[in-house]
Amino acid sequence: MSRWLADDLQISLGPDQVGAALVRRSLTLSGMKRRVVEKQRIVNDTQSHTWNWALQEMDAIFSRYAKDRPNVSVVISNHFVHFALVPWSDLISSEEEQLAHARHCFQMTYGNLSSSWALRVSRAPIGAAQLASAVDEPLLKNCREIVKRHSLRLSSVQPYLMSAYNRLSHQIKHADAWFALVEPGSICLARLQEGRWTRLRTARLVGGWAEFSKFMVREAFMGDADMQAEEKVLYVYAPHLGRIQDISGWEIHELPSPLPTNLAYEADNSLVMALSG
Repeated sequence: MSRWLADDLQISLGPDQVGAALVRRSLTLSGMKRRVVEKQRIVNDTQSHTWNWALQEMDAIFSRYAKDRPNVSVVISNHFVHFALVPWSDLISSEEEQLAHARHCFQMTYGNLSSSWALRVSRAPIGAAQLASAVDEPLLKNCREIVKRHSLRLSSVQPYLMSAYNRLSHQIKHADAWFALVEPGSICLARLQEGRWTRLRTARLVGGWAEFSKFMVREAFMGDADMQAEEKVLYVYAPHLGRIQDISGWEIHELPSPLPTNLAYEADNSLVMALSG
């Protein structure tokens, strides 16, 4: 079978859950259609909440599906990822220099701990800061080795922030807005101006909508003078929190799910994450 029509096995790796969705593509008169034919969630009942546990569970999932030779995409929970906005520099002229510039930014923030991280820098318009992500090098190495051992094809490995934003960004209509991506236990909050990343904050967030609301009110109160004075528009993607509610000081927009039709109302975060890849 052509790899273009082969099934997609989409995986999410988190500290508490691993999600898997087998997506079948079919060519119809109206175009290519995607349908989830199998889904699975594995809950971590051990004392270990590291990526090692998640990779072990992914390995077991591949043993079940390897005979069908699906294309594999992996989305990594933001719990396992570090982010930085890398300032634009006119002095940089190559990808190697850009990567070195990004590594310097991580070292300034995280110190020598970042020296063993694998970095990826996203493209950005000329003059704009670039979003860089970093994960433990062994996480990526072991992930690729597991895929190779099962003779599967790895289509992509992405942080959840990037996979979700790429799927949702076309729905953000305001030129100046905030984007919140929430998963159980964490939040990524970014400011977007004319489609450019200008601020980024990640934080622990335990609880439901009430805790999220308190976080956003606190962010507005503790922000700089411009943030307190501006009309703040917030786009939220947090399917597991249920229906959105008003938050004082914010104009809230719930981002519709980009998932296949038969899972449009899926609230299981491990599957939502997997299907963003």
